[in-house]
Amino acid sequence: MEGQPQLEIPFGDSDAYRRTVDRFLGLHDQMQELRDDFSRSVQEVLHRVAAPASERGSNRRKCPQAEIAAPYARAFALGQQYLRSGRELERAFVQVRELDQLGETQGLTPDYRFKVKRVLELYKQLLADYREMKIAFHNQLASEVKFLGCNPDQLIARAEQAGKDAVLAGGNNNSASPPDPPGKSKPAGDDVRATAIVSFFIDNTRCQEPARVYLDQVALGQVSAAARTGFRGPAGPHDLCVLPVSDRKACGAPGTVRRAYLHEGFSLELRCGVK
Repeated sequence: MEGQPQLEIPFGDSDAYRRTVDRFLGLHDQMQELRDDFSRSVQEVLHRVAAPASERGSNRRKCPQAEIAAPYARAFALGQQYLRSGRELERAFVQVRELDQLGETQGLTPDYRFKVKRVLELYKQLLADYREMKIAFHNQLASEVKFLGCNPDQLIARAEQAGKDAVLAGGNNNSASPPDPPGKSKPAGDDVRATAIVSFFIDNTRCQEPARVYLDQVALGQVSAAARTGFRGPAGPHDLCVLPVSDRKACGAPGTVRRAYLHEGFSLELRCGVK
């Protein structure tokens, strides 16, 4: 009555472990592209909202629905896609973390041991990125469009309807240009934000040690201990390093660089002793 004996491997094998690590890193790269596209869409809405507001003055508020519906809906869709990819990435991260805690990492080659370490570090960064995206969309962007009398749900509905109408109108038109693929941006000459210089801040008030600040691995200066200092730089996605002066690591070393989208008023708060 007994069945044929079978061999079960409860913890998987090194090949499956490597595939999980590679899947995480692949998803991470995709999510970085999504975040950059999301940030560009948010900045586009803010740019289009700011110019009309300065011309109208404070006596009249009118929603520029036709101008901001498409980029607003695009930012919303990219945020939702980022969240969906994040759920899949979380599953891969949990597997990597559990296998690492079980000691399976010691059986990997040196390059994959380094990748496992990178996976464990990148996950924390992605959580911080998602929190920043939620604040940028729900707190900053939604507040701006509501101030102008816009209904966020109506903006999304308008953009979706415009997309459906465009498909119906050009269904047999083979000369229509296809939409830009994710991650592809317009030439800098067609985007006024490419040359916009913004002010951003590094908040070091919780720390008793000065910190060095680098933008795209170029030194900008230092933030004094227990101080908040402003810097100037081009708007858009950049690599940002903020290192204590006592830290001998160079900007670009593992764990020193984070991707940030600089906009007017961007602020980064340092927390000493917290990695």
